[in-house]
Amino acid sequence: MKGIKRRVGEREMELESEKESDDESHSTLKRAQNGMTENKKKFLKKGDLYKPPTNDELNLLKETENVYHSNIFRLQVKELLKEVILKGKRKKQLDDFLHSLNQKLLKLKDVKIKDATETSWLPSNIRLPVMFKKSQVKGKLVLSKPSSIKVVGSYLLGATIKPMLNVDVAVTCPEGFIQPKDHLNFQYHHKRAIYLAYIAAKLHQWPEIDQLKFSSDHHMTPVLKMTPKGKIGNSVIINIRPCLEEGVFDAATLQPSRGHISKKWFNSSLEKPPDNFPATPHYNSSILRDIGLQQHLRILFEAALDFRGMTDAIILLKIWLHQRQLDKGYGSFNGFIMSMLVVHLLNIKRLNKIMSANQVFKNVLSYLATTNWTESGISINKVFQEGLPSLANFHAHFDVVFIDSTGYLNLCADVNKHVYEEVRKEAELAVRILDDKICDSFQCLFMTPLPFTARFDHLFHISNLSQLKNVCEMHLFGDQCMDLGGNYVQTSLPKLLEILQDGLDKRVHFIGLKARETKEWSISSPPPAFSDGHLTFGLHLNPQFSSNVLDKGPESNTQMATIFRKFWGDKAEMRRFQDGSICEAVLWPGKSLAEKRLVVNHVIKYILQQFASLDPESISYVGGQLDCVLKPPRLDSSSKSKVLPRGTGEEQSYSITHVYDALSKQLRALKDLPLAITSVQGVSPVFRHTEVFPARPSSLTIRIRKIHKFVQVPSPVDPCPDWIPALRVLIQFEGSGRWPDEVEAVRRIKAAFHVKVAESLHKQFQLTTYPTATHIDVLKDDYVFRLVVAHRREVHLLKEVSDASGLLMQRDNLKSQELEKQIIHLPRFTSALNGLQQQHSTFSATVRLCKRWTSAHLLSNHISEEAVELLVAYLYLSPSPYRVPSLPMVGFHRFLKLLSDHDWNSSPLIVNFNDELTVTDYEAIRNYFSNNRTHLPVLFLATAWDREGSVWTTTSPSVQILHRLILLAKESLSILERLMMSVSNPADYMQIFRPPMDSYDVLIHLKLEQLPRRHQCIDKVKSKSDPAPKPKFLPKNPPMPVVDFDPTAYYLQELNEMYGEIALFFHDVYGGNVIAVVWKPNSFKPELFKILKVNARHCVQDASSPQGVMMKPNVEAIIEDFKTLGQGLVDRVEAHTERWII
Repeated sequence: MKGIKRRVGEREMELESEKESDDESHSTLKRAQNGMTENKKKFLKKGDLYKPPTNDELNLLKETENVYHSNIFRLQVKELLKEVILKGKRKKQLDDFLHSLNQKLLKLKDVKIKDATETSWLPSNIRLPVMFKKSQVKGKLVLSKPSSIKVVGSYLLGATIKPMLNVDVAVTCPEGFIQPKDHLNFQYHHKRAIYLAYIAAKLHQWPEIDQLKFSSDHHMTPVLKMTPKGKIGNSVIINIRPCLEEGVFDAATLQPSRGHISKKWFNSSLEKPPDNFPATPHYNSSILRDIGLQQHLRILFEAALDFRGMTDAIILLKIWLHQRQLDKGYGSFNGFIMSMLVVHLLNIKRLNKIMSANQVFKNVLSYLATTNWTESGISINKVFQEGLPSLANFHAHFDVVFIDSTGYLNLCADVNKHVYEEVRKEAELAVRILDDKICDSFQCLFMTPLPFTARFDHLFHISNLSQLKNVCEMHLFGDQCMDLGGNYVQTSLPKLLEILQDGLDKRVHFIGLKARETKEWSISSPPPAFSDGHLTFGLHLNPQFSSNVLDKGPESNTQMATIFRKFWGDKAEMRRFQDGSICEAVLWPGKSLAEKRLVVNHVIKYILQQFASLDPESISYVGGQLDCVLKPPRLDSSSKSKVLPRGTGEEQSYSITHVYDALSKQLRALKDLPLAITSVQGVSPVFRHTEVFPARPSSLTIRIRKIHKFVQVPSPVDPCPDWIPALRVLIQFEGSGRWPDEVEAVRRIKAAFHVKVAESLHKQFQLTTYPTATHIDVLKDDYVFRLVVAHRREVHLLKEVSDASGLLMQRDNLKSQELEKQIIHLPRFTSALNGLQQQHSTFSATVRLCKRWTSAHLLSNHISEEAVELLVAYLYLSPSPYRVPSLPMVGFHRFLKLLSDHDWNSSPLIVNFNDELTVTDYEAIRNYFSNNRTHLPVLFLATAWDREGSVWTTTSPSVQILHRLILLAKESLSILERLMMSVSNPADYMQIFRPPMDSYDVLIHLKLEQLPRRHQCIDKVKSKSDPAPKPKFLPKNPPMPVVDFDPTAYYLQELNEMYGEIALFFHDVYGGNVIAVVWKPNSFKPELFKILKVNARHCVQDASSPQGVMMKPNVEAIIEDFKTLGQGLVDRVEAHTERWII
């Protein structure tokens, strides 16, 4: 508490100096104003107008260029630092509370305990924070007020950050309470727990406290956590930490290689326990931490003296850690370690006191990324003394080594090796982000939360942690478990991670471990058991090997083969490979790409059962839970068509691509055409691997119906035929000067080409074709391709308009823009996405999952599928601060996060295919966006070939639809993250795709048997027409099937044309059996009678109108029209009249 008084005194001196400075500034300003008045009549020389910058200004400019890359980043950091620290009013309230706490603790009355093994001296509602089954603490104890109370940690340094400030108060145990031999056999820890319970008993009825709990990262050294009453309690937590005076224990006796727990005493339940003291490095560290609390504070204050950038840098580093959830829980890399690292770098001259906060921040991250404390530890201790343990000694007992100034305490004693490795990898990524002039480094590093679910490709949880006792017994970890106070969960973790690393090998880049959350419990409850909760692991997959179903081992009959077979047990088998070698191998199940993505799941469950005796049922694997959304309906295996593995549709896309390639060759080989075909470009989503449900072979859905000229036609009495799309392909001919200069003439020439190409394909290759004026339908290998002749000059002809003088000029119009989109933008867009799929194999499944979610929430007709595809492409091309997704579920998670977090109103989304855009291009697009924001689409997506138009979002979504999309994304993201961290199996992931229907005014229910895509709906429902009857025989030349026939789409188009001014219509294009309607409130305002606006309206009496009547929409008639227009398709109309505001 003396520290608090000193700090308050310093603050008062600062306020006085600020007042003096303000007075000086005021007088200086006054003198400057007087000088300006006096010099008003004088002409200023040119040299006075343009003075050279000062040294400070030059340094600031240089720093902005080298560190920030922009002045905006520097200003953003400055504002961030203002926002995260405690403001003056709240700080005063906190200081007042700390003073009151100081007075309260200094007035504690003595309590005499006759028998330390009893707890009868405690109130009935207070329990000890540590449960000791046996203890050597016996006899009488006297509990009295602390010998000293001091605020430690980052609060006095000014480096505590919001939203929840943690203030540590070190309470020194009274003199004589701790004896010199109490470092043996948990005697200190038992007395510490008794003293903490004594403080809790004295404070639990204090009226200034709102809440009082025990808390623990390390079960042997809990703390007392209190929340003050009032508003200050919403943002501050006080942690009371019992500690020791320096010199109570000899630090030399607590070095890592020394042991202070008797094995005989600890294992007295055994028949013949060994009588020795094995090394207890973690036990020793838990005592040394309590001794060094005040010394560490002094070191930090000495380093921060005259170092303005240090405190701000520590704040930035803490924010960076906090956003990545690496600073909380047992084994975490907390802010205290980061603060001490800054001190270390200052000592070794990697930092100097003239550096700014951002320079310190970048240097610290660079140092973290380039050093490895698991192999070569670091030490703050400047002078090596005899008797101090060596670095090698520390490395022999700890995974991560960072030694404090005493030379005895490893500050990273409890830091998990894999958590540290993740900090290193994140630091390396952060340095790259800082050096990237295109990336928004401020947003990536400080503003974007990176939960554990988003940082890894696969997750898995281990529940029923009591079975980890088996790991300790199997691998003889008795000494290590004793060192950790019997915590078998933490003892077994290193072995589990070692087993996983050996088994997964090249399949993963990195295995992450989520630090177990800080445990909190009521002061009236016993502490939680070690087995409470679950363990969560994350995997960074190596895409090159993660999906391999065959692990090739060493050659047979060698020593390595024996080791391989011993590790894999009955899974290992000998196999002959194509190169003639005979090797040991392990084969895992996996036919489809979806199954191969989950091979890692099988590997993990097998090795953990084999080497850790873990029940596979206790392992919850998070990876393929959303695959069922993309699985196509089961196909009839009796069909002669090749039935592909029933995965998530990728195989079907590749199958269509192979047929398309064959058709392209046939088109280029046509001989009797007036002009040669120079370009064949597929533009349907399937050609860019983004079709949610790729087309099925038509022979699997064919029904022999009425046939008209080799073309099937739907029957009005039978159920609607299954959906068979026409796959759109653009063909272009070689250039010729004989093309006409009129639009209509060009269309007639194209129609003639359609007829000629159809005849040639049928004549040369015996393909079933059906030409029309606008396209040719070609049936090849059970797939229907729609060929369309494209002539680029047609776009220019559509743009031509003549002015009053007859002069021709180019002007965009709706027809020219649509044609330009179809024959110029779409082919380029398809090629770019096809290339992206070749680079990242999970892109296809990810974008299809995102499109399925958008449509499932009835927004398929309000946002174009190309816009969704661009959003997903952005996630792969600009993944910072994440890594490129290696699993569709991870990509879907980031898609929802992008929709939720991106500032669509003030920031364009720039998708940089093939790195075509430079830094200058980015700046130009952003400036254009800022200057023309009011005229641009609400969802602005820019690419290298579409920098200003955002052609895929020009007309949709609207502001209201985008707002709804964001709300749905936020809610879905929340549910998804909760399910991914849940250990319940199976979890209902389908709820993410079920739309809330209570927000709509009218629901139009459709007949299931009349929906061609009924098999694609989220919750599969068997219709009366299933299964589809198959013909007894198929003709040699099968007829053209019914293609692109979707009655719902035509019905929806009619509704929009007739009632688009009155209502919005929503539908799930993939098998949705409901059309939802929302009335437009503005359309229900009474209007003057006009003959052109009588559609769907009726007249109402209104005396205020000049005509005596006004017009309003006739809702009852409109609903009847819904039924009439959809006769045969509509089942019923449900009106939610209680929601209507009309």
